[in-house]
Amino acid sequence: MKKLFSTSLLILAGMLLLLGSCKEDELPVSGEGNVANNELPVRLAETDYNPNNTYYLLNDNESQDVYFDSGQRSFYVSRPLQFGMDDEHCFQLRFYSPRALKNVTFWARIDGYEEEFKFMSLEKIMPFQQLRVHIPFATKDLTAYTRSGKKIRIMANPYLTEENLTFTVECDDPYWARLQSIRCKWYIAFGRYSDTQDSWKYKMKASHTREAVAIALNMAYMFSSERFKTALYEFGPLHSNNDKTEIDKTALLANVLVEEKSACADADLIIECVKEDMATKKELLNELDGLCKPEAIFASNTSSLSITEMGNGLKHPVIGIDRKSVV
Repeated sequence: MKKLFSTSLLILAGMLLLLGSCKEDELPVSGEGNVANNELPVRLAETDYNPNNTYYLLNDNESQDVYFDSGQRSFYVSRPLQFGMDDEHCFQLRFYSPRALKNVTFWARIDGYEEEFKFMSLEKIMPFQQLRVHIPFATKDLTAYTRSGKKIRIMANPYLTEENLTFTVECDDPYWARLQSIRCKWYIAFGRYSDTQDSWKYKMKASHTREAVAIALNMAYMFSSERFKTALYEFGPLHSNNDKTEIDKTALLANVLVEEKSACADADLIIECVKEDMATKKELLNELDGLCKPEAIFASNTSSLSITEMGNGLKHPVIGIDRKSVV
């Protein structure tokens, strides 16, 4: 019976997701993005990727010193897409996935500007791609478009830092929605114990690390699904050892899942930072309204949406924390 349960879970994992050497300081020289007429966003298609801007993580020629170094190769299954600005004013992303991601947009926010603006549009992020592109407004003035459709001027700023420049991502690929649904809290890195023991017959190669990424994402997605939760509770008692100590299934799920909203239940101040869209923000706050303690205060980082409208119908007060907050 136990064997049948395990087999069923593996089949379920396959049905649910169907996932189809360079050190940190030795990355390829960054390329320039396609910025037409000094106007953002940077637009890149698959044909624009080249050795100047793209490197593939965990490739067959990657040194073991790289993929066994957790400082260079590691990720959380709930955040397989990593992105941000490096010390040389380059935008860098890493995608730990065996499957490509289509139609990806990155929005940027600079302190002192009222709204986010569209920074980069990617036709596709390739499996295991590392992309590194110079941020053009670090050195020259550019035109950009905000979420509300305003045309603005971004002035050249050689003093950009991770503190005053942040990015958010949007994607309409169904695969992205599946990745976003992962709530497991697993940290994935690769140990080199097999490389240091002569008695270990099978050494871990780069190809094995790529397979491990695929397995981790599949299992994390499965464990995060309602179908798995239903199957777990419908199956008979689970035992941890031969004395038939019964496993608490609720505790088991709690150990592998991240219930981010439930963590707000006892908080005094909850700050929402979801995308700049009234419907999205109200949906989240309405859900939190029934979860948080009565004395809790909600705060929003919006710079363009009405705080009053956002708080309509809520039991908890909503305040704006952006200096440009709209009452």
